[in-house]
Amino acid sequence: MQSRIFWVALSMAPLTGWSQTEPAQTVIPNIIVTADPFANRSPVEATQPTDVLSGEDLQRARSSTLGDTLANQPGVHGADFSAGSSRPVIRGLGGPRVRILDGGSGVIDASTISPDHAVSAEAFRARQIEILKGPATLLYGSGAIGGVINVVSDLVPTQPSTELHGSLGFSGSSVDRGRTGFGHLGGGNGTIAFHLDALTRKTRDYDIPGFADIDGAREDTAERGHVPNSATATDSLGAGLSWTGERGFLGLGWSAYDSRYGVPGHGAEEHHAGEPPAEGEAAEEAGVRIALDQHRVELRGGYRPDGGSIERIRGSLVLSTYEHAEIEPEDAHGAEEPAAEAEDAHGTVFHNEGREARLELTHRPWAGWRGVFGLQGLVKQFSASGEEAFVPPVDSEGLGIFLVEERAWGEHRLSLGSRLERLSHDPQASRKRDYSLFSLSAGMHLELSETQHLGVNLSRAQRAPDVQELYSNGPHLATATFERGNLELREETALNLDLGWQGTFGALTVSIDGFYTRYSDFIFPSEVDEDGDGAPDFVHAEEESPSGGEEGPGDLLLLDFSQTDADFWGGEAQARLQLAPHISASLFGDFVRAERAGGVTLPRIPAARLGLGLDGQSGPWHFGARITRVLRQNRTAVLESETAGYTLLSADLAFVIPARSGDFSIALRGRNLLDEEARNHVSFLKDLAPLPGANLKLDLGFEF
Repeated sequence: MQSRIFWVALSMAPLTGWSQTEPAQTVIPNIIVTADPFANRSPVEATQPTDVLSGEDLQRARSSTLGDTLANQPGVHGADFSAGSSRPVIRGLGGPRVRILDGGSGVIDASTISPDHAVSAEAFRARQIEILKGPATLLYGSGAIGGVINVVSDLVPTQPSTELHGSLGFSGSSVDRGRTGFGHLGGGNGTIAFHLDALTRKTRDYDIPGFADIDGAREDTAERGHVPNSATATDSLGAGLSWTGERGFLGLGWSAYDSRYGVPGHGAEEHHAGEPPAEGEAAEEAGVRIALDQHRVELRGGYRPDGGSIERIRGSLVLSTYEHAEIEPEDAHGAEEPAAEAEDAHGTVFHNEGREARLELTHRPWAGWRGVFGLQGLVKQFSASGEEAFVPPVDSEGLGIFLVEERAWGEHRLSLGSRLERLSHDPQASRKRDYSLFSLSAGMHLELSETQHLGVNLSRAQRAPDVQELYSNGPHLATATFERGNLELREETALNLDLGWQGTFGALTVSIDGFYTRYSDFIFPSEVDEDGDGAPDFVHAEEESPSGGEEGPGDLLLLDFSQTDADFWGGEAQARLQLAPHISASLFGDFVRAERAGGVTLPRIPAARLGLGLDGQSGPWHFGARITRVLRQNRTAVLESETAGYTLLSADLAFVIPARSGDFSIALRGRNLLDEEARNHVSFLKDLAPLPGANLKLDLGFEF
C-alpha cells in the first residue's frame, strides 16, 4: 500500500497534454458537460474527474475511430484492433466496463463482445466528446463501472435557430491514401429547427516502417511496409427536426452508420508464434472483413417550468437496430480496399435490437439541497449465428432508479447520490440470471482559493456480468482463445477514491488527478490447466479440452471466466505555461497499475506516457507540435509479451481565411513524423499490426 501511495504522489507532477490558447487568466473554460447530473457545469467544477474534447483540440484529434480520436487524452487509450475498430480504454479498463454514449444514450452495438467489433459512434459528427473517468454507474448503469465516453452532436437541435449554419470538409491522408468528405447543415425559423449531416470515408491498407509481424515470421513483400487487410470504408447519415422554444424543446433524430473494414491478422493467431502459415494461407486470411450497419431513431425533449418545485425535465427514447457480419469474399483476398460482400460469404452474424429510455427531473433547492431524480430502462435482444457464434442469443432487461443531491456551503459543494438497478439476462437453452445492483457516491468540490480547486470523490459501484462472461462457450478467433462462461458469476463491486486538484499561478496552470480502485469479485478470463502439466492449455476450435496426440497441440488458449479481487491505481497530471498571449507550452503524463490477487499483473494495461507540447496562434495562423514518449511496458501478465517503448512526434499548421459568408481553413497535420515502429500494448494485435507510420494529412474546411 505504501508503494502505491508513493507512485500516486509521484504522478502528481506538473504534466499535461494539448491546451487551448486562451489567455492565462482563464481558469474555467466555457465548456458545459452534458453528462453531468445538473448539465450546467464545466469540467473544473465537476467532482468526478472529467475531460472534454472540443473546438480546435477536437479538430486535431479526429480520426476514423472513437478510440483513436481519444487515444492521446490523459488517462485514455485506444484498444485498436484494426484501422476500423478501436474502443476507448479508461485507466486500464475497457470492454463492458466503459459505457459509450451517443447523446447521453447507449450506442447499443456489439463492441463489448470482442475487440474487433467497432464502436458505432462517429467522431466526425461530434460537437464535443466528454470523458468521465472512474465509476459512473450512478447515472449510467452497470456498464459504466470504469467510466463513460459521451459523444455529443447537434443531431437533435435543442435551441431555437433562425439562420442557416453548417460546415463542409475534406480530408486526405498519406499513410493510407485515405479520403474523407463530410458536411453539416442546420437552421430554422425560430420555432422549428433542423439538422442534417453526412460523411463518407475510404482508406486503403496503411503503411508501417517495417514488418507487420513483430517476429518477421512472414518475410515476404506482402507483409513488409504496410498492414495487410487494414482498409476501411464508412458512410454515415443523420437528420433531426425539433420544436424549440424559450423553455424547452422536443425533437426527433434518425441516423445510419455503415462501416466495412478489414481485420488484420484474423486467423494468423491460429499459428504458433514464429511458425509461418502454409503457402497461400496468408492471402486467404487477408480477405476476412467486417460489415457493420446500424440505424437509430432518437426522441429527445427538455423543459424548464416557470416556477414550482421542478427546475428542469429532460428525457429520451432511443430505438436501435444493429447488424454485424464477418465475411470472406473470394474476390477480395489481398485487396487493398473493402469489397462488396456476397450473400453466401457471411460467416458469423451478430444482431442487437435495443430500446433505451431515460427521464430526469431536477428540483429546485429544498432545505438547501438541489437534486436530480432519474429513471433509466433498457431492453436488448442479442443474437449471434455462424462459425464463431461463441455466445448464444440472449434477451437482456434493465431498470435503474437514481437520486443525486447536492448542497453548497459558501463556495464549497457536497454531493451525495445512490442508484438501485435490476438487470436480467435470459438466454436460449441456458439458465436466466438476475442481478440487483446498488451504487453509492459522495463527492466534495472545495474552493481552496480563487485560483485553486480540490475535488474528492468516493464511490461504491457494482456491475453485473456481461453476456459473454456468463454464456460464452466456443472459439473466439479474434483473440485466439476458446472461452467458457460461468453461470455462477456474482456482481462485481468497486470501491473507488478520486482526488483531483487544479491551480493557476499567474501564467502557469497545473491539474493533478490520482485514483485508487479496489475490486471485489473482479471478473476476468483465466488460463486453464486441465491436464495438470503446469502450463496453460491450448485447444482446437472444435474442442473444449486440452488437445494433443497426432494432431498436436491446439492453437486457441483455453479460458474460463472467474472472479478474484483486483487493485487499480494511478494518475494523470497536466501543466500549461502561457509563454505569450497566444502561445503556450505544456507537459503531460499518465500511468496506471493493475493487479489481481496474488500480485499478478492484469493483461493489456497501458504503458506510462510523458509528453511535451507547444501550440499557439498568430493572426490567421494556428500551429502546434507535440512529442510523446510511451515507455516500455514490462509489467506483463501470464503469456503476455513485453512491449518496447516508442516516441511519437506530431505537428499541425493551419491557416484561416475569413470571408463574408464564412471562414475557409486549410490545415496540414503530421502524425508519427519520426516514422517509429509503435506497438500499442493495449491491443490484442500489437505483435501483428503496429500503429501507422509517418502520415501527412490535409484538411480543407468551410464554416458558415
